[in-house]
Amino acid sequence: MSNYTKTTDFAAKDALLTGNPSKLVKGTEINVEFSNIQTAVNSKLDSSGVTAFAATLLDDVNAATARGTLGAAESGANADITSMTGLSNGGIPLVKVSGAAASGANADITSMTGLSNGGVPVAKVSGAAVAGALGSSGITGAAASGANTDITSLGAVTSINGGQLAGLRNRIINGNFGVNQRAYTSGGVVGANLYGHDRWKMAASGDTYTFSTTANVTTVTIPADKVLQQVIEGLNLETGTYTLSWVGTAQGKIGAGSYGASGITGAITGGTNTTIEFGPGTVSKVQLEFGSTPTVFEQRPYSLELFACRRYLPAILSINTLTVVGTGQAYSTTCARVNVKFTNDARVTPTGVFYQIGTNFSCTNALADDVSVGGSGIISIISASAQNAWLDITGLSGLVAGDSTTAYMNTSGASILFTGCEL
Repeated sequence: MSNYTKTTDFAAKDALLTGNPSKLVKGTEINVEFSNIQTAVNSKLDSSGVTAFAATLLDDVNAATARGTLGAAESGANADITSMTGLSNGGIPLVKVSGAAASGANADITSMTGLSNGGVPVAKVSGAAVAGALGSSGITGAAASGANTDITSLGAVTSINGGQLAGLRNRIINGNFGVNQRAYTSGGVVGANLYGHDRWKMAASGDTYTFSTTANVTTVTIPADKVLQQVIEGLNLETGTYTLSWVGTAQGKIGAGSYGASGITGAITGGTNTTIEFGPGTVSKVQLEFGSTPTVFEQRPYSLELFACRRYLPAILSINTLTVVGTGQAYSTTCARVNVKFTNDARVTPTGVFYQIGTNFSCTNALADDVSVGGSGIISIISASAQNAWLDITGLSGLVAGDSTTAYMNTSGASILFTGCEL
């Protein structure tokens, strides 16, 4: 491209004397000047299609000045423009990076290791699945390889928005100690059945533990030289590595493994009953899950947790003074036999029944009168299955043999528990 240079100095003609032939302005001279202007203009770039930086560079008078312009442009936050470090995509399509641009801190850009997603959906890295914030037409080939090539797996994801992952990961039942059908009191002796809170037992009948509940989280304190256990039914386990996690100072272990802090792992054989055990200290929010990475505690609805507990301890808990136990028939003036339907199938057929005192129970007679069980009355299992049980209730009065009857609890807070189903 060239600059405009005058051929004729028209201003100089003004100083010449009249009559001097050179004072005349000739058409040929004007034509030459217009030709010079046309040549210069046609060889220049249109300013509307040139960036400010390019215009500056094009205006440099020599190579040395141009090198200075380029040097200044290389400075700043992205001076190392051979590296991808610190660069935002700015809407640039994420396509294959080759040549010098692929060198530097992120030279191995065939791996996704260490890259933040920047809004890219967590999905298989190929095709349109990566479109969105990066405006990519797709990462394929070598760009999809590396440490995180299988990003269709959530193996390293421990929570979603700070909350638990998909439900029913936890193989522990009553991991928050929220279900307490036996009404175990803090510091009480567990007794011959060994159990306190549902599904949790100690090693000996004289053992005890304490607990407190704050904001719906129950924390158990296990005394020195004592252990707290839960036996997980083999039907709920498949073969593989499991992670045991909890909140608290107690040490825990999986099966015959060693004690350790929260987050320990262990191998479990599918279909095999497995004992989870904790030593002295505090424990809450217990979780056993498949895999080698602990995740956020799974808070299941209370009704679901209670339902799971009743596979091992069928029970009826009185919430008012008219909680029905079962219906049946009087077979004498003092005795009745009623059938009790369990809310869900028990693990095995119950072998016993537990209740506080007989006077908590009443039966109706043919006249719809209430007949309470006397102080010497007894409730016992006559026969049972995993779905229901037949109870004999004695110590009544005023019944008519052969009449139908309904047994109910006449005291709020009373209960009847069917034992023998625990592991």
